[in-house]
Amino acid sequence: MPDDDAVDAVLRAARWPGCPDEYALQDAAATLLADAGMSVEREVVLSPRDRVDLLVDGRVAVECKVAGNRESVTRQLRRYAASPVVERLVLLTGRADHRRVPAVLDGVPVTVVFTGAAL
Repeated sequence: MPDDDAVDAVLRAARWPGCPDEYALQDAAATLLADAGMSVEREVVLSPRDRVDLLVDGRVAVECKVAGNRESVTRQLRRYAASPVVERLVLLTGRADHRRVPAVLDGVPVTVVFTGAAL
């Protein structure tokens, strides 16, 4: 199992050339992480209301966002943090305002990986 920083490192090292939508961003992220030897599950149900885009190594939730305001994204991530399987959250986003999401939500560390531009 890769260390906690491995997911961040793989996503930060990538170039994100104009993914046209959230699904393309998810596909690209899933491929990069799997190619790095990580176990990646797509669209994992965390609760009756919540489904995370990617679950890496059964414990790191990766949410990909190309739209949405910071407040709604924070609420969504907080719900994910309540899941017993989520030990860490990674928000992969092209929205500059999303970089201001709190670093910890309900005791779960949150990392924002900024793709550098609106996607």
